[in-house]
Amino acid sequence: MTGKISEDPDRVVNGTEKFAAAASGSNFGILASSIATYLASLAQTLTNKTIDAANNTISGLTTAMFATSVVDTDSAFTADSNTRLPTQKAVKTALSGKADTSSLAALAMSLGAMATKDDVGVDDIDATGTPSSSTYLRGDGSWQTPAGGGGGIEGPVSSTDSGFARWNGTDGSALKDGAATIALGSEVSGTLPVANGGTGYTGGAFTTASGAVLKNQGGTNFGAGSFAYSYIIIGKLCIVSGRATVTTLAPNSGSDQVSIPLPVNSLSNGSFTCRNTANGRIADGRTIATSPTALIYDSVGLTNGAYFDFTIVYETV
Repeated sequence: MTGKISEDPDRVVNGTEKFAAAASGSNFGILASSIATYLASLAQTLTNKTIDAANNTISGLTTAMFATSVVDTDSAFTADSNTRLPTQKAVKTALSGKADTSSLAALAMSLGAMATKDDVGVDDIDATGTPSSSTYLRGDGSWQTPAGGGGGIEGPVSSTDSGFARWNGTDGSALKDGAATIALGSEVSGTLPVANGGTGYTGGAFTTASGAVLKNQGGTNFGAGSFAYSYIIIGKLCIVSGRATVTTLAPNSGSDQVSIPLPVNSLSNGSFTCRNTANGRIADGRTIATSPTALIYDSVGLTNGAYFDFTIVYETV
């Protein structure tokens, strides 16, 4: 390469220029672009260099090339750092089972300004009525007063398992603990219905009844008679207590049956005993199933004005 080299500090290099070089005893020129290509092919370590990412392309990067303190695979985000980047798997694991993030945008739109607040106050709720310590927010978007005036009820600090709550005082604002059982003798009043295992008896008085007795069979000397008794019905139990007076024209040689009408039908045949005052003997009797009738046997020896005293207890239909 021959010629004079001139000095021009303002000239811009465009790669077509040649630089003088010598090798193996010969002189030659090398294009500036060739020198640049050669230098770019060399492995170099950059020190104190600033790379403008907007004007440069960095290819072939992998997470393994970052320092361990930059790429974070911990799905619990224990480091809680602003200088670490979580991996895709760490983020997916952390969000697994959580709310569907795809609905967050729609939720923010529906909540409006409340979506950007850390705390939502009563004044932020769009509802009719007046919020206060004695009102509540109903499902139709209105503040309402609870039935009964809105008074609160306070309870004890602890309670008996399966126990009954009791009012504490008369103002309707406090409850106290109660036992798990109730004493029937001192804490329960009223009448337990028959359907619930009770008697259904309400403490009413006995009812009285009277009428004529009937002769059922046998004998021709049986005249007439009458009865008078008191009875009470407790649930399905009927108790009858009274006297049947029999009038005969002459001592009866037969064995008549004295028939007494009962207040209500008997569920089944049942037996009872009574005293024959004519001869002091104990007479047998029975109720007739599905019939309001009781029979007294062995009326032998009755005289005018003799009677039977009886108490009949039977189950009603």
